Amino acid sequence: MVVARALDSSYAPLIMRPFAPSDSLPCLFALTLLLGGTAELQAVEPPSGFTALFNGTDLGGWRGGDTFDHRKYLALPEDKRAAQDAAWTADMKKHWSVEDGVLVNDGHGKYATTVKDYGDFELLVEYKTVAGADSGIYLRGVPQVQIWDRDKNPEGSGGLWNNSPGAPGKKPLVVADRPFGEWNKFRIIMVGSRVSVWFNGKQVVDHANMENYYDRSKPVPARGPIQLQTHGGEIRWRNVFIREIGSEEANRLLAWRGKEGFKPIFSGKAGGLGRPGRQLRGQGRRPGVQTRQGRDHLLQRGIRRLRGAHGVQASARRKQRARDSLSRPG
Repeated sequence: MVVARALDSSYAPLIMRPFAPSDSLPCLFALTLLLGGTAELQAVEPPSGFTALFNGTDLGGWRGGDTFDHRKYLALPEDKRAAQDAAWTADMKKHWSVEDGVLVNDGHGKYATTVKDYGDFELLVEYKTVAGADSGIYLRGVPQVQIWDRDKNPEGSGGLWNNSPGAPGKKPLVVADRPFGEWNKFRIIMVGSRVSVWFNGKQVVDHANMENYYDRSKPVPARGPIQLQTHGGEIRWRNVFIREIGSEEANRLLAWRGKEGFKPIFSGKAGGLGRPGRQLRGQGRRPGVQTRQGRDHLLQRGIRRLRGAHGVQASARRKQRARDSLSRPG
């Protein structure tokens, strides 16, 4: 008998839709054993639009990695990069294994790192850990969405722990960790340098800028690997899925969120861009746009389009499309 791991309906690729997890996954595997049958695990089928990073059977698609600047990693000569990969991966395989369709780390060794690099994405992942463990999820090779032992760290998991003290996103908005022995669920959206995190159905990071741990004067890399970092105690992972976000969807999301703390410069009349030389005013630069390579032209492109479509009417239509796309009911 073949039993595939069931997924609850909360896994849906809808940007900004709240993540509503279910506490009960069907126990078909256990039931089959109780009835005297045999069970054979099958690779998990990802939700529509997603790809499985972990296939449920082996470490295919993963290499070893460390806390290492991905830009410097890519700059290594090919032979040195291959040698570094081999050393990291050999160490990683000593401490990572697959048990009953679950990816298991013993609390030691190099990090499980995707062979493929990713740009903008939506990531789904579940984990279960033990007391004393300290872990995290590196995004594009940058630390990290933090995973804590809640008893030792009452602020809870899910924050961008390596952001500067006091920076938005460093500490989670709410504490949502489940007791040891229970599975926890993350939903993470990264567009440009902006990160939103839902943890066990509660939003803990809201479109916060992820700082570049390796060089805070530079933005995070435009692309990089997903890394599962572990040390201090056993941690188990399952249902690791990713959906790559295209440029059109990413631009809609940044534009939708960019209106916050950001004053319009259009008067509503043809050619009405205000006084010559007038600049945007608000809380710093437009969120997210300046940190994404290849997207720094977004604002000027928007201005040209609005000029050609007489300003407000075209802007209103685009905003409504963004609302329809980003706020679809779950």
